[in-house]
Amino acid sequence: MRPLTIPLLAGVLLALSASVPATSLQLPGSATLPAAELDLLSVLPAPAGAAADQLFNSGFETVAQVWHTSHYDDLPEQFAGTSFDYNGVHYRDLNMVSGFWLGDQTPFNPGPIAEGGLGNQFIIEDAGLLFDDFPEFGSAPNVLNPGDLYFFNPGPNLSLGALASLWMDLHQPAYGVNVEVVYYENGPWHGVEVTLQGYFEGEPVAATSFQLLSDDLDGRDNIGFRTLSLPGDTAIDQLHLHSRRISDGTYTAPRIMLDNLALGRWLEVDTTLSTYDDLPEQFAGTSFQHNGVSYRDLNQVSGYWPGDGFDPFGPGAVEDGGLGNQFVIEDAGLLFEDFPEFGSAPNVLNPGDLYFFNPGPNFSLGALASLWMDLDAPALGAAVDLVYYENGPWGGIEVSLQAYRNGQPVAATSFEITSDDPDGRDSIGYRTVNLEAGVPFDSLHLASRRLSDGAYTAPRIMLDNLRLQQLGSP
Repeated sequence: MRPLTIPLLAGVLLALSASVPATSLQLPGSATLPAAELDLLSVLPAPAGAAADQLFNSGFETVAQVWHTSHYDDLPEQFAGTSFDYNGVHYRDLNMVSGFWLGDQTPFNPGPIAEGGLGNQFIIEDAGLLFDDFPEFGSAPNVLNPGDLYFFNPGPNLSLGALASLWMDLHQPAYGVNVEVVYYENGPWHGVEVTLQGYFEGEPVAATSFQLLSDDLDGRDNIGFRTLSLPGDTAIDQLHLHSRRISDGTYTAPRIMLDNLALGRWLEVDTTLSTYDDLPEQFAGTSFQHNGVSYRDLNQVSGYWPGDGFDPFGPGAVEDGGLGNQFVIEDAGLLFEDFPEFGSAPNVLNPGDLYFFNPGPNFSLGALASLWMDLDAPALGAAVDLVYYENGPWGGIEVSLQAYRNGQPVAATSFEITSDDPDGRDSIGYRTVNLEAGVPFDSLHLASRRLSDGAYTAPRIMLDNLRLQQLGSP
């Protein structure tokens, strides 16, 4: 089977419109990847041709390239053996070659130092002191250090191991590779080419390299670092990192350590649409799951009602002094008769409680201070239609939609509910809130706060047409 190739095209923004089922983020031969392990590189139109048909099973207009990164920081400092498996990569055959040391013709053999080799033990090395001096490199504190007992320093001290040859077998093909390397340069470290070569089914398909050159062979060496990258336009299932003398191509032994091995994946971007029109009008409970989204923690916050009184409210149900923590699937047919441009008739998602529930096409807008949505599959973007009261007492309120990834905020958008006359009559407004995160996220928080002090407040809001750009399968 030949490698699949993908033309690299200019990035495009995605339209949140299609209504198609979502697929889960599954990579062949591995467990589902949580969004926390993924970094978005680019969002591209799907490539045309037979290769695209094989890779994406056709029918998808947009794909995203994401990165699955090995930081080594979740491993203890240790000898990892002469081979080990980690994060979808099998590391093997470290320094199992013959060659010559730098600076003279002293030969080395394959294998451990005790047998005249460079050392064939992989080490997960705490290199904390390196990151103190070079915070731009890698991710503290651990690195992958080639070497042996002679190069192992427990704790944040470190010695860079000698690297002539290292093989990495990928459990599944990658489309694009990045790896950060730190090394000695200048002084005796001269005349060396370090190469990262990618293979597919035993055939070389991509390579990149850099050279170590020195202006003063008798001078002092220093530390350098860089990222080696292979493009994402062809499949790679094996990597070979090796060092050779420029003069004759024989293996040699610069001092090198690795960090942040990132493997690219192409994933379908699939837009899902939740209109709530497929559900009966009902109380949906204090939490419910629909179309790949888990809705929870409605109005589980304290704050103040809008208006002059600034009456406080607590978390939970209306009878407990809260705003109401029941989700309601509301038939709002009369709303759509007056505002046909909004959402999709007849149902909306109404936050509130019994006080806000009107069976049939009548409706009352529920109070919304805080609402959480957890996603079954990571997403890159979201949009939701909101209808709300504005003018009258409904001024000075910021409504925000914030995206989270592994519990940390990654993107947000907001709008202000305004009023020209706080003592006047309120009216209905509506809009679409669009969030383009640029990185995968796994939960959304819709919240309302006073602009004056950031305290939670309670405008009347209903939701419709939640759209999610979700990452599917490669």
